[in-house]
Amino acid sequence: MKTVIDKSCRCMYSSHTRALYVLTRVGSVSGYVKSTAGLSVFTPTSCTKALGGELHAMLFDEVDGRGVAVFARGYGVCLVYFAHVTLPSYIERLDNTVLTFGYAPFSHFPPLGHPSPVALWLLQRTLLFAGTSLAIGLLPRCALCLSTLALLHVLALDRIVYNNHYVLMIELCALLLAADERCLAWPLRSRRAVLPYWQLLSLQLLVLTPYFYGGLAKLNRSWLLDAEPVRTWADEMLGSMDDASGGHVAQALEHLARGATDAELLTAFAFFVSYAGLLIDLLVPLALLHRARWLRCSAALVALGFHACNRLWFGLGVFPYLCVLGLSLFLVGGQVHVVEQAAVPASRHPARPTSKPAESTRRFAPRRRWPAVAVLALALLHCVLPFRHLWRHRGDEGYSSLWTEEGSLFAWHMKRVERSGWLALRVLALDTTLREWTLIPETDTALHPAQAGFLPVSPTMLLTYAQHLQTLYAARGVNVSVFAHDSCVSANGRPAQRLFVAAADLLEAAATYDRIWAPTGVGSFLHEWGATSPTLRCDLQPAADAEAVQRASDATFRWLYGHLLFSRPHKKDWPWRGRTRIPAGRTPAGAAMASCASDTSDAAAEGAAEPEGRLSNSRGAPAWARVSSFVHARNAIWTPVDAPPE
Repeated sequence: MKTVIDKSCRCMYSSHTRALYVLTRVGSVSGYVKSTAGLSVFTPTSCTKALGGELHAMLFDEVDGRGVAVFARGYGVCLVYFAHVTLPSYIERLDNTVLTFGYAPFSHFPPLGHPSPVALWLLQRTLLFAGTSLAIGLLPRCALCLSTLALLHVLALDRIVYNNHYVLMIELCALLLAADERCLAWPLRSRRAVLPYWQLLSLQLLVLTPYFYGGLAKLNRSWLLDAEPVRTWADEMLGSMDDASGGHVAQALEHLARGATDAELLTAFAFFVSYAGLLIDLLVPLALLHRARWLRCSAALVALGFHACNRLWFGLGVFPYLCVLGLSLFLVGGQVHVVEQAAVPASRHPARPTSKPAESTRRFAPRRRWPAVAVLALALLHCVLPFRHLWRHRGDEGYSSLWTEEGSLFAWHMKRVERSGWLALRVLALDTTLREWTLIPETDTALHPAQAGFLPVSPTMLLTYAQHLQTLYAARGVNVSVFAHDSCVSANGRPAQRLFVAAADLLEAAATYDRIWAPTGVGSFLHEWGATSPTLRCDLQPAADAEAVQRASDATFRWLYGHLLFSRPHKKDWPWRGRTRIPAGRTPAGAAMASCASDTSDAAAEGAAEPEGRLSNSRGAPAWARVSSFVHARNAIWTPVDAPPE
């Protein structure tokens, strides 16, 4: 009968926990069943208890945590690198814009992401202090709490600041907070770095998240059949490799080409990189979780080369270093601590042999269950959130996040799309005058170029920009509606088509669209991808009247920002009011400039007197307003003084 019970339990164990066996090295439960007294008939409840007992015991096994300790020290160094190298570039972007683009869920928490100079200064110093403290093992939990808050603030600053690896860094802070104190304090205040196995396992699975979800995101037509967007980047990628090798890559390609054209070489390279990246993303996690050390070391070498290429091709800031550091969780420590127990008299346990002492693992007593419960809740959210884009488009490629960006945030969609296009907005006055303006948002020099460049292809950012225009026109005493009059976008080399519905009011869509679980915008203000209607097809080349449209757009921007031009020499001198620097309330044309004593030039006076802000001279305008948005628009204020004549 015991043999039947053993086989039944093994069958249930194999069918229900095979994946967990690969991840957690759970052994056979037959020993547990053999040692259970009074078990004469097999029942599902008894076997479930056996499995649950073994699983609970395994998760709380005491393991060597030196890998986690090394990772914690290195993670502190990564925080210092991020604060010293990456964060200043974001601060420079915020200093050179009048608007930040919020996104869900941070747009609903105004204090998060406030870009004031004092907040940014404190943010950088906090990360430097917390990273240094964590790197040396001094007050690690305090350092992790401060790092979590600071990284949340960074993530909420602006849509162009968002990166998946910042989400990873925040979650790493949360899991390290749940780690055992002896591991976090090693080697400064603790001689032994130990922790329960569930803490090591959760960190390992989190570090593997970018691989696994990145591989799933690549399972689409563009990546598999068209090798896009790698094909679009192939020329630049080969060029960077050739520069790094001193010209040897070009020589090798010439030797291997044997008559092949450049286009054929680029296509072959693109397909090789695409499928190699897909296989690495899907197979490296399985290899790193395997018990065989040689396989884990081989996978680590492959991952090291993979991240070196990513660093060379795309930069990616601290992310490649963080992923390389994560390999220490699989290569250092992790062994289960084994202790010997004294021999037990045979009279007390007749069913057990007593010829030699028994061996068992040292286990942690779960004094506090809330860390494990909190990590489990985070894991559930972490696993479900990346799949919300499937709920939006339901398998229809016309609703794909490659086209609409819906569901792409917090989903580990990395380097899988390249979009390009242009956009013209039509702003209509809601009064009896029925005035109408045409704007090219990509050439709004009051924004940072990195922000303006996303507007033609990012629906969420465009909706925020439409609200920004509403504020600008309200300051001029005009109530307006904003429409995407003409748009043309190409994604991953597909034929260009219109992205935005020309008749849809963007201000109406902005009210609900920024929520994470909001319904899709396709059909309301976005067109489906791959539409066959000839009216939706377009050409990425500028139209014949592009110069006239750009001149009109420049004149409108000059009028909208007229009350800002001569009050401050730099955009960063204007104080932030939430996520904008635009003063609240109505500002009559020329009033702000007339009251400003910082600029008394003839150009400023002339501009103040112009009701429509049509300055015939841009010499008195600040430097940011003299950036050329259209080099041939000689009469536009954005044109530099030394611009060539028409």
